[in-house]
Amino acid sequence: MRKSIACICGLLVVGSAAAAQPPAPPAGPPVIVFISPMGEPFRRADGPGEPIERWFNGADTDRDGGVTVTEFQADAARFYVTLDVNRDGEIAPDEMSRYETQIAPEVQSGMRLTYQLDRNGRPIQPRRQRPGLGPYGMGTQALLTIPQPVISADADFNRGVSPAEFRHTAGQRFLLIDRNHDGRLTRDELAPPPEEDRRRR
Repeated sequence: MRKSIACICGLLVVGSAAAAQPPAPPAGPPVIVFISPMGEPFRRADGPGEPIERWFNGADTDRDGGVTVTEFQADAARFYVTLDVNRDGEIAPDEMSRYETQIAPEVQSGMRLTYQLDRNGRPIQPRRQRPGLGPYGMGTQALLTIPQPVISADADFNRGVSPAEFRHTAGQRFLLIDRNHDGRLTRDELAPPPEEDRRRR
């Protein structure tokens, strides 16, 4: 009888321990690098926690659990300083090349993989990506499908990006990510938009 009770107790302890285990991580490849909306890479190997959370926590400077457009633009301005190596107020072609080859080489694969081409080699439409992986291929995550987030801020097409262009683009991208239009990004908005929304945009 004592043996039976001991066996039952043992099974209960094992069952309780199994129930207390944290849930398994979601299926799919791990996110190796997160490309921020303005193009800054956050790699899993560079620090603890999820790369997207590291970006969000850095942008949320007042630590209130949300990112305002002012904080979003300030985060963009901080990254701009990294890109403008010679501090002349423009991200020039050589600095753009540095971004694509040294800072975020992942965008090179994004530019190759994002668009399907027609018979004449012209881009016609984005390829379908797995949900949550963004435009840069397996293991990479982004909130917006933008193959090269820095050069696409060049509004006047002069092959350079000024601080004003970068700030203005940050404001536009904030509006795209702020799905509930409350002027504040929260963690529940940190996911790529549904495929239907991407087509509308």
